[in-house]
Parts: sequence; structure tokens; C-alpha cells
Amino acid sequence: MKRTKITLLPTLPPQQPLTQRVAKALGYISLGIIVYIVMIVVAFEFLAGCGEKVYHSNGTWETNSCLFVPYTPSKGTWR
Repeated sequence: MKRTKITLLPTLPPQQPLTQRVAKALGYISLGIIVYIVMIVVAFEFLAGCGEKVYHSNGTWETNSCLFVPYTPSKGTWR
């Protein structure tokens, strides 16, 4: 006589409480927003030319100012 094989259904892992799931989701969202803001600030500083030298025809140069980073532009001569 042939026996039938009994298979057990896979059990679901226990779910976290709703407050923990909401807190985790809010944490991921806030972390994503912070990373996004940092990337936008870096992009704006790059587009503004933060710290890049600008050479003038009279033999002087000066660095561009920055939008958000506290930076004091400097000047000099190149001839």
C-alpha cells in the first residue's frame, strides 16, 4: 500500500506591531529626505562654482563664493 506524503504549508513569520512598522517607515523616509537635501546642496554648490578660480585679463585671479558653505573667497596674481 502506498502512503501519501503529507506536506506542511509554509508558516508566515510573525509580523511586527503596527507602531514599529510605522516608525521604521518614517525613519527610512526621513533618512531619504536628509540624503536628498545633502545631494541638492552639493549640486547647487557645484553649479555655483564654489571655490573655483576665475582668471582675469589683468593678471589676477579670485575664487568664487559659495551659496551655503561658509567660505571666504581669496585673491591673487598669476603673472
